[in-house]
Amino acid sequence: MNIFSENGSRRISPLMAMLAFIAIMVLLFYVAKGVFWILSFVAPILFLITLVINRHVVFDYARSLMRLTKSSPFMGIAAIVLSFVAFPLVSAFLFGKALLMKKVDSLKENLKKEEEAEFSEYEEIEEDDPLVLDDLEPLKEKEILKESNDSEYDDLFN
Repeated sequence: MNIFSENGSRRISPLMAMLAFIAIMVLLFYVAKGVFWILSFVAPILFLITLVINRHVVFDYARSLMRLTKSSPFMGIAAIVLSFVAFPLVSAFLFGKALLMKKVDSLKENLKKEEEAEFSEYEEIEEDDPLVLDDLEPLKEKEILKESNDSEYDDLFN
């Protein structure tokens, strides 16, 4: 096998590519196995914390499994069995969903407070005397034109 092509650039042989792919897959398998092993110890704690943060997440998940069982018994039973087998992953998912729902609820509450803060209470004040402008003299048109022609701004265009 020649690893060089005709123009002098390097090529990877298919056998080496296959071995590299298999090595990466084995490495990913052991990483996933380690993560699952760690989650298996942390899963009960995450499940309890999820119940404390937002118990509706767990109950909604159980309801969705029951609805799936009613609509498609085989798929529902398979989902329930898979939930027990993959309990560490399910508890991590439910914990993440509970945290996300808590964050969304706090953002909604902040937006609601901001909307309420925009509108302030006001009080109408009734005045007995409307604004009286009798003591001011009206300007005549010539005076208005004279005042407008005397500005420095108009001198720029002359």
